[in-house]
Amino acid sequence: MASRVLFELILFLTPFALFGLYRLAVTEAEQEGRKPWPIKWLFGVGFVFAVGTWIVLILLDRGERDICYTQSRFENGKVIPGEEYPCEKDLTTIGTPRSEDPGGIAEGLGGEALPDE
Repeated sequence: MASRVLFELILFLTPFALFGLYRLAVTEAEQEGRKPWPIKWLFGVGFVFAVGTWIVLILLDRGERDICYTQSRFENGKVIPGEEYPCEKDLTTIGTPRSEDPGGIAEGLGGEALPDE
């Protein structure tokens, strides 16, 4: 968990650090009469970094496809923690109502079946 928080913190702070470096370089270049850094090149590097990070996060995702989650709930003065359980996901029924009742609840991906009233 600590490594995940550290990774997220590094991802958050990297653009600020890079922008600070850019501002220092531009200021020094203007003072010395040199040409500032090329903006298009910096944008391209940032874009590649963002897409690469997105791909890494997708590959590191530990979400299991066949696991559903029951939310934590409060019953009889006690908190009952949420739990994961294996479930079947039938993608053909997504969005179809459970009954002909116009106020019926549509089925979602995974979730528990609610009792019909």
